[in-house]
Amino acid sequence: MERGALDEIALVGKEGVVGISLFIGGEITPSRAVVQSGGLSPDRLPSIEQTMTQELIANMLGVRRERVTDATGKLNKAGVIAYRRVHITVLDRVELAARVYECHAVVKKECDRLLHIPPVR
Repeated sequence: MERGALDEIALVGKEGVVGISLFIGGEITPSRAVVQSGGLSPDRLPSIEQTMTQELIANMLGVRRERVTDATGKLNKAGVIAYRRVHITVLDRVELAARVYECHAVVKKECDRLLHIPPVR
């Protein structure tokens, strides 16, 4: 954007690539990629533990850090995640997916479709 604001945030996992236009002959790209954390999503990584600060999560979501603190506290108390400074361990992926409503389902369905991953029955 003209003022330097970000337009969109994306998570790229082990099956993805950033900057593909440069690989196929482009000399510049209209976007900018910033790696904020090595490992952002339990769906894209083999590990159930993620390393990221509440500040990073807040910046990615465009919310105040206090909202992330509240959310992680509730998920921790419910036994969905174990959270300790900078370390988030997913204890119950099914419940975590259910709590993020349709957002997770929509993104997962599209990723699975594009990667030709059959639905789990």
